[in-house]
Amino acid sequence: MQTTTTTTTDTLTQTEKAFLLCFLTNTFAGLTQNNADSLLEALEPAEAEYFAESYFVRLQDAQEVLEHLNTLYNTAEQEPARFTFTIQQAAAAIVSYDTEYRESIIEQLEYACTEDLQRMYAEFADIACKQTNFATLVERLCDNY
Repeated sequence: MQTTTTTTTDTLTQTEKAFLLCFLTNTFAGLTQNNADSLLEALEPAEAEYFAESYFVRLQDAQEVLEHLNTLYNTAEQEPARFTFTIQQAAAAIVSYDTEYRESIIEQLEYACTEDLQRMYAEFADIACKQTNFATLVERLCDNY
């Protein structure tokens, strides 16, 4: 008798939820670093004239990512430890940005679901995690937005 495992297209496993939270956290950290760099460059005396009309490069994007991250974190339950956010909430956290940033964050997630995944989440390729499917994660998120 052969056992078939199918991935439901409208749900996320706790492993996928943890992965998405880490992805958004890393995204926020990168955007924050970009904004800090913009500020520090503007403060350098040698650059004062050039940066007199400076601005934060990704301030709005960082604020939106943080808002989505906070929304997902607010679904945490302590006993048992789990997140209860839906795939629709996760999709909004990835897909709801303006066109330019949406394309960028989706590309970053696609990369994370391949390259980064092999390096950081290799244990989740284990046979015990058949419900987790990072190969279809981006597609499932886009389909549920």
